[in-house]
Amino acid sequence: MEEYKEFRKAIEWLKSMQNRYGGWYCFSGSIGEQLDVEGDPDSTAQIAFLLGEIYGNDNLTYKKGRKLLERFLDECIQDIERGYRIKLRDGKKEDLDVYYLTHLLLSSLVDLPRRIKGGYNASDPREKRMMETLIDIQREDGGWRPFWAEERVIRLTRFWVSKP
Repeated sequence: MEEYKEFRKAIEWLKSMQNRYGGWYCFSGSIGEQLDVEGDPDSTAQIAFLLGEIYGNDNLTYKKGRKLLERFLDECIQDIERGYRIKLRDGKKEDLDVYYLTHLLLSSLVDLPRRIKGGYNASDPREKRMMETLIDIQREDGGWRPFWAEERVIRLTRFWVSKP
């Protein structure tokens, strides 16, 4: 891919979009940019892993993103131990939900080669604690309620289905 100028331009653009904290925002004008926070954890994780695959773990852009990603994981564990997280927009308490407990790891969980290359595994005590908490917040019907849903959601085969 490196032979194609479109690929090189895309990677250079991704690198140029890294913010001063080492992260990336989900989209231009997102809440992270408005509040001058580190960036979107999911976007940071996936872009950092991608750049690590392309340039190796010694690449400065990767290292900066990975360092921030590690901090996001540590903060998630602090929230788990506290039993809630603080919303960025208004500073209010928010229940821990399925998305928050999986968003840093989800793509790498289903993409085993990227997960291995990214260096995450179930022996990481943070990951194990996140999964234990995920079990703790599971609802009686076997599903979870992500933060954006007012109703419970259960997973059937490969699709998310809302239940009234």
